[in-house]
Amino acid sequence: MPRLTNLPSDLTLSMVLPPTPLVRSYQFLVLRLIIWENPL
Repeated sequence: MPRLTNLPSDLTLSMVLPPTPLVRSYQFLVLRLIIWENPL
């Protein structure tokens, strides 16, 4: 997944965007990716 390096900026950008359902689902997907890539 080449986009993994862009996750922090994507997450920050999604937090700046208005909280529409689409943005919410995008945030959820990004968070799932981060958790999946970095299991606790």
